[in-house]
Amino acid sequence: MPESTDISLDNAGYMLAPGAYQRTQDGMAEGRTGRIVMRDFFGGQHRALQLERDRGWDGIGTGPALDGQGVVPWPLIASTSLATGGPTPLASMPVPTATVNEYVFFAIGGKLYRTTQLIATTWTTPAEVWDAGTGVRITSLAWYNDDLLVALGDEGDLMYLQYPSGPATPLLTGERAHHVVSYAGFALWSEADSSTSSGGGGTNEIRMVTGTGVESRYLDARVTKLTTAGARVWAASNTSLYSFTGRVRETLIPNPGWTTGSTEPTSIPALRWSGEWDPFFQHGSWSDDDDYTFLLGFGGRLITWLGKRVVEHNPSGDRAGWRDIGLGGRTCRGACIAGGYLIVALEAIDGASEVWLWNGAGWWLLLRDETGVTRWIWPTNLSGAGDWDIMLFHDGSLGIDLARLH
Repeated sequence: MPESTDISLDNAGYMLAPGAYQRTQDGMAEGRTGRIVMRDFFGGQHRALQLERDRGWDGIGTGPALDGQGVVPWPLIASTSLATGGPTPLASMPVPTATVNEYVFFAIGGKLYRTTQLIATTWTTPAEVWDAGTGVRITSLAWYNDDLLVALGDEGDLMYLQYPSGPATPLLTGERAHHVVSYAGFALWSEADSSTSSGGGGTNEIRMVTGTGVESRYLDARVTKLTTAGARVWAASNTSLYSFTGRVRETLIPNPGWTTGSTEPTSIPALRWSGEWDPFFQHGSWSDDDDYTFLLGFGGRLITWLGKRVVEHNPSGDRAGWRDIGLGGRTCRGACIAGGYLIVALEAIDGASEVWLWNGAGWWLLLRDETGVTRWIWPTNLSGAGDWDIMLFHDGSLGIDLARLH
């Protein structure tokens, strides 16, 4: 049945004049000036919670003000350099550090350096303290009863350097360490010399000084990290994470000089470590090469780099276990605790070099270079030396950046 009108709109009929119909569309809505008010900056950046009100902001070189009610330009950055002629820091070569009394010590290649004094208010170029020799690399440093332990990997004996500038002598002849820590007044290290021809232990072996000798403990795989945090010693391997809380105690051991009918006692006193290395976390498969780049204690929790993310371990409660705290990237370039913050250097997923700070509530972007010309590596806690909090090395360059947080 033919319609009585040309078109029907909302049940109302209309007729179209011949030749008058044109097809058009509405124009863009009229632009109007508006205002967005950001009132809450608590929690920093990288906040992607759906219901969080003020999450749509970003910035480089800004920090919290008045407990998150605002932001300020932060921190203070100054650029300087290391002494010319020395080895160049590299992303592939960690820079070990240790604070001993009035100085921060760090090593690049085979050279050991010392910063200006912690109480100094003016920064000076770090001074060379000791040279391990040609072809030798310092792999780890540790405070040791107000002196310094220097590990040389499989290229030399574990050295004991007298504070503040030497001399250096072997702690124990023939003992070679890759990582070294000081715990409860004694030295512990991961054995570096794995060649059977030299009689050294495997790289899954941890050596522990007792005062009357050296004990060994064996883990499930090659030790990749050895550090102290939260009143414990932590050892990371390719497949597991271990913790240790033992102490050196006097105990009785069988007398090796006793024979049948001898008047010698059957047992003699000796110093031995109590306790064993407890598996803290096991995933049973080979991990990424940069897993456990750092193991640090912050805010009463263990924080590390695992699976390309920064994660923390909550020891108790409904959310006990590992928790992602909101930062990740292609690879980690080191971390430290300084000025009440966790500082992490990384390569972002877009290839940019970034440095982030975590205050326990959120992340704050300190530095970013999208071009890759400057790649910050191995953040170092300066403990106020020269009135600065952080030293950041540049990959493949003698340049460094200093940051003041307070």
